[in-house]
Amino acid sequence: MVNGSVPLARHHQADNQYTGLTVDHNYIITQYSSLQTQYTNLEDLYYDLQTEHNTITTRYSSLQTQYTNLRDLYDQHEVDFKAYQEQYQSLIKKVNLRLSFNENFPKFVTPKDPEIENLLNDDIMTETASNLTEIKGIGPKRALELEIAGVRTIADLAKRSPQHLAEKTGISITQISKWIIEANKLKDN
Repeated sequence: MVNGSVPLARHHQADNQYTGLTVDHNYIITQYSSLQTQYTNLEDLYYDLQTEHNTITTRYSSLQTQYTNLRDLYDQHEVDFKAYQEQYQSLIKKVNLRLSFNENFPKFVTPKDPEIENLLNDDIMTETASNLTEIKGIGPKRALELEIAGVRTIADLAKRSPQHLAEKTGISITQISKWIIEANKLKDN
């Protein structure tokens, strides 16, 4: 019997080992399934992050392009602003120069300052003085007042609103209306 119990004991031992291996096998399969699910989730997350990264990269490129365009526009406006500023300073010098000379100042006198000489020879200076003064009632002083209000030629005067010019210059609407009527007649001739 001792001999008969050994195979039975081995059978129980093998049975216990098989049960243990089965439990281990089931545990490993459960762990494998869990890891496979985690891997799939991580893979999905990776693709989502990659998609989000591509979206962010595209948006970043778009913003870089917009920034470059805005910077170019800003640089162009800065150049234009400087040009306008120079024109404005030049116009201020012209207006101040015209204010400093009265109508009795002899035209044949040449200033010694080359900058003033250039300003006196400028088309805007000569055109405004000769053009607007062709209208009855507009002398050099009134021509200058109109020029400061933005009216440089007879054609400019013909296009303006009497009320707007009266507000800007302090000259009566009636007088400005007469000048505008005459400017339209002169413009049509």
